[in-house]
Amino acid sequence: MPRPLFEKILKQTKSDITLLKPSIDHDDSMVISKKLTDLVRNIKGIEEESGVHDFYLGFPFISGTFIDGTFFQAPLFLYPARLEKINVNAQKWVLKVDEGGPQINRTLFLAFKKLNNLSFTEDFYEQAAEIAKTLDYKQWLEFLKQFDLKISFTPTGITKLKEYKKEDIPEVANFTLLENAIIGNFPQGGSSLVKDYDLLIELSEESDLSLVGELIDPKDTHFDDNDDIENLERDTDDQNPEILNLLQTDGSQEEILKEARYRKGLVVHGPPGTGKSQVIVNLITDAIIKIRKCWLSAKRELLWMLYFKDLMV
Repeated sequence: MPRPLFEKILKQTKSDITLLKPSIDHDDSMVISKKLTDLVRNIKGIEEESGVHDFYLGFPFISGTFIDGTFFQAPLFLYPARLEKINVNAQKWVLKVDEGGPQINRTLFLAFKKLNNLSFTEDFYEQAAEIAKTLDYKQWLEFLKQFDLKISFTPTGITKLKEYKKEDIPEVANFTLLENAIIGNFPQGGSSLVKDYDLLIELSEESDLSLVGELIDPKDTHFDDNDDIENLERDTDDQNPEILNLLQTDGSQEEILKEARYRKGLVVHGPPGTGKSQVIVNLITDAIIKIRKCWLSAKRELLWMLYFKDLMV
């Protein structure tokens, strides 16, 4: 993305920002237009599935390796936008600045918190949102340095993000700031979800959150005699694995439903369209059937008790 266009977004320009005017006489422009069409279609699909619009201009990027050895390239700041194709006189693609203002990439910093044991307060995110409105690399780097993030930077101008195949991923020890500007879907969990997760982590450190605490930090799970009950339930389910599915399931969904029968907690993750909602419906259906069976079993036992009591009288 050309720097002038980026600066318009940075300044929260309210007018439409023209990205591309495709022409049948220019093959490259038609190829890019096709990619933008696919991008808009995917964004709309995700928004319809999740109810969240996570389309941003990401700039600049941070590249490096987490403590666990995972290599990453991710935007530092996110500028909310909307991509539209309009047909006024001549067809063109425009970028509209969306409401909300820029923010730091919370998903990236949640990873820093979990994998690199760094701590970030809500005040950190608020300060970051303010400096994201400037185009001052030195200020950005000084700000991050205050939170033990030392990042090297060599000015190059806006460049294309380099993509790596798995076998070509570089082994780097330092973090680097890259002048890459990318428009696309950068999930933030609606931001509020990330905030809630941070709050749960803080609460789990202060008090026992039972199941929630186990899901946040599985290594702290304690096992006791109740595990025998879980194993018994699992054995019973293995003998009778049939699960009543209200909606059609595939093999992976079926495994989740079986695991959920005896697990204390289970996290199911997947991109839009992979069937998470169907799994939830089938979990509820299976739970209702199990409750009904338990109720009928208890009812039969009660009737037998009353029957034998009458015999004894």
